[in-house]
Amino acid sequence: MRVIVVDDDKIIRMGLIKILNKLFEDIEVVSDFQNGLFAFDYLKNNSNKVDLVITDIKMPIMTGVELIEKANKELKNPPIFIVLSGYDEFNYVRDTMRMGAFNYLLKPIKKADLKKIIEEAENKIKEIKKKDKILDRSVEI
Repeated sequence: MRVIVVDDDKIIRMGLIKILNKLFEDIEVVSDFQNGLFAFDYLKNNSNKVDLVITDIKMPIMTGVELIEKANKELKNPPIFIVLSGYDEFNYVRDTMRMGAFNYLLKPIKKADLKKIIEEAENKIKEIKKKDKILDRSVEI
């Protein structure tokens, strides 16, 4: 599974990448970004090369909510999104889920919660790819 990490705090990005690499052998963190705009620019050119985006919700320039909304509207095959936040507020959760986030994690991140949600996302990605293969085959026929 190919992942990008988006957070304005470099220490959090680096720590999360380290945890992901320790917990999962099959995860490849292909890049990381300090805001949603840089991440979106990358996704525009590499959307088929990214399965999962783990993004902070509040960042300068473009928030995680804006990133999710823009990616889901403008990309042909948007990745799945998991949102990170230090804000335990219903409005943030509601907004990210409405824009298409797969799930939501509160900072500080607990390894067990991260592992569970990444495994759920991995299953969802496999399901999507399976459906895409079926659609591709039906188009060929």
